[in-house]
Amino acid sequence: MRLSSVNLCNVTIFLCLLVVLNFMSSTLQSEVTFNDDLDEDYLDEEALDKRNFVNKSLRSSRLSNMSLRFTSRESPLVEPYVRLSSSLFKPFRYQIYWDLSEGIETFSGTVRVSFIVLSSTRSLAIQVNTLNITSLSLNYQDTNEEIIVSKSWLDKSNIYAIETQSNVTDNRLITMFIQFKGTFQTFGFLIHQSTTPTPRYTYMTKFEPIHARKAFPCFDEPDMKAHFKISVKHNSSLTAYSNMPLESIKKFDGKTDDNGNNWHISEFQESPLMTTYLVALVVCDCHRSVASTSQGVELGIITLKEDANKTDYALSIAVKCMEFFQQYLGIGYKFPKLDIFAAPHYPSFGMEHSGLIIQFYNRILYQKDGKYEVYNKEWILYTTAHEIAHQWFGNLVTLRWWEHTWLNEGFATYFATKAVDFVDPEMSSDDLFLINRYRTSLYYDLKGIYTPWNRTIAPITHSNQIKQSFSWLSYQKGGSILRMMEDFLGSDNINKLMRSYLTKFADSNVETNDFSEEAGKYYSEINMTEFIDSWTKQSGCPIINVVWNNDGTVRLSQLSSLAHKSIREASKNSDSNDSLINATDPERSSPHIDSSSSSSSPKFNKSINESSVTWLIPITYKTSDGFSGLIWLTKAHQDYKLCDNCSWVVFNVNKKGYYVVNYSPSQWLVLIDALSSEPESFTSETFTGLLLDGYHLCELGLMEVSTFFSLLSNIKRYSNLASLSLALSTSKVPFGAPAFGEGRYLLNEFRRDLIESIYHKVSMTQKSYNEDYAKMILRYELLEDACEMKVPDCLKDASNYLLSWINDSSAYIPVYMQNVVFRYGMATLNNFTYWESILHNLLTGNLHGIKGTALIRGLFAIKEDNLREKAYSLLKDTEYEIEASVLIESKCPTISTRPNPLKSSVLKWLINENLYGFPWRNEKKSIQLSMDDQSEATLSPLSSSPIKPFHYSINLLFLPSPSSMVKGSLDLRFTLNGTTKHCLFLVGPQLSITSVSAYSINLLTNYRRKQLIFNSFHYRPNNLFAIQFQNFLEPGNYSIHLTYTGNYSSAIAKGYQQQSNGGSSMSLGTVELRGGSRLFPVFNHSLDSPTSFNINLVYRLTADEPLISSSSNHHPEGATIIHSASTLFDQILPSQLRITLAPDSVRLVHLKELIDVNETVLQNLDNSI
Repeated sequence: MRLSSVNLCNVTIFLCLLVVLNFMSSTLQSEVTFNDDLDEDYLDEEALDKRNFVNKSLRSSRLSNMSLRFTSRESPLVEPYVRLSSSLFKPFRYQIYWDLSEGIETFSGTVRVSFIVLSSTRSLAIQVNTLNITSLSLNYQDTNEEIIVSKSWLDKSNIYAIETQSNVTDNRLITMFIQFKGTFQTFGFLIHQSTTPTPRYTYMTKFEPIHARKAFPCFDEPDMKAHFKISVKHNSSLTAYSNMPLESIKKFDGKTDDNGNNWHISEFQESPLMTTYLVALVVCDCHRSVASTSQGVELGIITLKEDANKTDYALSIAVKCMEFFQQYLGIGYKFPKLDIFAAPHYPSFGMEHSGLIIQFYNRILYQKDGKYEVYNKEWILYTTAHEIAHQWFGNLVTLRWWEHTWLNEGFATYFATKAVDFVDPEMSSDDLFLINRYRTSLYYDLKGIYTPWNRTIAPITHSNQIKQSFSWLSYQKGGSILRMMEDFLGSDNINKLMRSYLTKFADSNVETNDFSEEAGKYYSEINMTEFIDSWTKQSGCPIINVVWNNDGTVRLSQLSSLAHKSIREASKNSDSNDSLINATDPERSSPHIDSSSSSSSPKFNKSINESSVTWLIPITYKTSDGFSGLIWLTKAHQDYKLCDNCSWVVFNVNKKGYYVVNYSPSQWLVLIDALSSEPESFTSETFTGLLLDGYHLCELGLMEVSTFFSLLSNIKRYSNLASLSLALSTSKVPFGAPAFGEGRYLLNEFRRDLIESIYHKVSMTQKSYNEDYAKMILRYELLEDACEMKVPDCLKDASNYLLSWINDSSAYIPVYMQNVVFRYGMATLNNFTYWESILHNLLTGNLHGIKGTALIRGLFAIKEDNLREKAYSLLKDTEYEIEASVLIESKCPTISTRPNPLKSSVLKWLINENLYGFPWRNEKKSIQLSMDDQSEATLSPLSSSPIKPFHYSINLLFLPSPSSMVKGSLDLRFTLNGTTKHCLFLVGPQLSITSVSAYSINLLTNYRRKQLIFNSFHYRPNNLFAIQFQNFLEPGNYSIHLTYTGNYSSAIAKGYQQQSNGGSSMSLGTVELRGGSRLFPVFNHSLDSPTSFNINLVYRLTADEPLISSSSNHHPEGATIIHSASTLFDQILPSQLRITLAPDSVRLVHLKELIDVNETVLQNLDNSI
């Protein structure tokens, strides 16, 4: 037959469209499959990228196969999701047979389903996705009478509809027999190809939540439980495993595979009742390690044969977890065995199939010297406990529909923590829950992520929303709610509740109300249904504001985190800083306080009052006199009388409640003082809770960052894992709040002291594999930062570890410490002989358990560039070439040979950080400076001022002409002998203030407390900078911090700008600058009020790199030359300072006599206005 050119063109276009559609289908499916899988059981992006399912290039490229693959792929599900109702159909038994002999692309099979219809009908249905139905028959099971099918079809909702010629009789057992063909999928029926040591295939299933229909036609709903009998035809070189023990293996008479292997049919025993998403099958070339519990349950760990030696730890903890749950819950495990398969690749970290759990290999195989040595045990133990907990929570008692996912995942999350504590008490399971799960959940709630978190709020309408119900909050928030419940119910009652709940609903399905009603039997002080509904049927979490009333009572009010989020978003469109302060101050902005007492703008009040959300909140408390108790906050706000003369009250004791507590600024300071003076009154868990609340409040803009760091400074008194881990992570955050006017330098110094104090608690010394787990975690998180910030003991320990390895290359260094040891040990020792030893061991492969990547970090940490270049040339064509190419371009660690934390000069910081300026803030300005209201600059002079300055601390950076730029930061301390709400600075015409902050200070302890600034502005006509405080300053000592920039040309002394022929001693390019307001902001000083000055000065002559200090003997052409000076002057006035800037030096002096009185002193100007 001849084709015309037109027909040929049409065929070509058709083929092209087919290819494009096939690609689009695959791409869209990938997006739909993984977009929402963010939960505990699902892999992260890195793990997903590592999946190595069958290479698509191995698949047939024939047009027929392309068409089949397209039509059978799951298309993006935008159609409404259609459920099959358990009130219409009731399945009893499945007989499933899979045939895996058809290649690596497809499988085939049969299913025989026994079910009844509960109401007579001609319309039957079953769920199918990506399967081709090849035959279908129906009959009544009791008489074998055939039911005639008039037509059948697959609609867009994965419903395979069947219409019979006559009505099907209700309540009669019907058998549906279906033959089908399918393709292996990412979810559903999976196939994985391994290439080492020889090519082989592993078959696995992943059916949760709605993927069983991709492997066999079924009633794929969680509330349609049935019995399952499974058989599979597979290669005789592989072994099959399923939910139940093997019943028989039959040799299949017929063709062999390409390697001459026969085919076997493995049949398994019939299962107890379970739902379709729990059906499991694994076919692999594997090894099975077996143990039994004291109750006689057989447990097995199934791994690829090459991993058989890595199962001891997993098997031992699986046995202990099983024994714990049977004992704790008082209900036996109903299946005869429980296997755990270590999947080489899998779309989630674990899946809790009854009788056959599948876990990602790094969540079951313990690798003592692996990359994740520290966390490996925690991951294995927690994941194993979580999946075994599901055998009761989810498998025995199953959710009715995916709107109640937290009943499965939240319960397994929390009670897995109890199993972890039983198996390994040293793992600090409650601390791990607090910092890994509670904290994550709270963060998502406060940020408004995963809204709604529970699909009972917004019912599921399409399949993507089912996957969204497996959000982090279903796991972590669900577990946190149970943790809060146990705190007020008590351990005994929560145990009794779980036993009665599981016994009553065993082998059935539940909704949240079923659990609430059961919980009501064990607590009568509150309506438990209303309590649980308030936490599961609304999103967000409460922020509790604490305000003390004049009559000694305390008012607690609750504000939804989502309402606060709306405030924050509204504030972005507001130009008023004061409105934001009012809206976020708990004493002024609570929607539950009389509006007459609040000065917040109407816009913000509207944003807050839009939310009428309230929770039933159990609030625990402890007072300064030692009394503790529980109160319930059930309304928007309530008043309580908790004590008569107590100095402080702390709420949410031990951080069991799922909420954030916000005290007023003064109350926070009282608690911080109490933590310092009476730490024994606060448990480590309570302190962790305060720390976590403070961190979140800072992020929300409800706490001054200076207050948070004052709270954080108390970490030195605690040593629990949660507190120390939180301190490490939260101190890294570069908050953008006004309290950071000091800049990054002060933050780094604070964090360095913090890290050093924590390091002394854990150190780097680990002599054996078995050590306190909490210390290992902290050490892993701490070491890099400690050495980077030059903590002396950390550098010493790294050097000692390296020396021990140099002397004996078999010396033990934990894998997680090796990078730090070799990098910083070599940077500290900087020894050529040691460098040669590292190079020799690397090139000869004499590693003895040391990672090659750790050794090359040592090679490139030496300071001599020629040795670094030599190492790169030797590694260029090896497996380490990429690592070496990165390290050769990076800066080697700068380690002082004699670390001294007490001497950290500005110059050293400048050179080490390779920056051209002081560490002033690069974040948003502390305050917006403007001159919009110039009427404020009309100031009334007073004859005397209550402000008496006594010390200036100044950092100055100068650039030479023609720019003549000066950048500076100034910390001015003064004594206030009266009260004031304002103060004035003299600021030269060529200077501009960039940030301002103020503090009250304790001269004995150097403790500082932030003072809120209401407004500030620069009135240039009079060279005045005015600061207005939010509240009156009381008598005491204060500090004001300013940063500024400008030009210093107006401060150059007359006749010194260039060389003079009249015999001046000044050299060419030398300038002399006079102190005072033209060089830095100053207070107005009377002639009898001299003060002390501490000045750090840097003079940078060019802008080219690299930096060269003035101590160098040779300055290459174009180099940046840095001169520095530091000095302390006592009892002088600002105008007596003189600074000399010369090409070869800088000099700081002061004049013995005041030359120009009028330049600095304004007789009638009062600093306090």
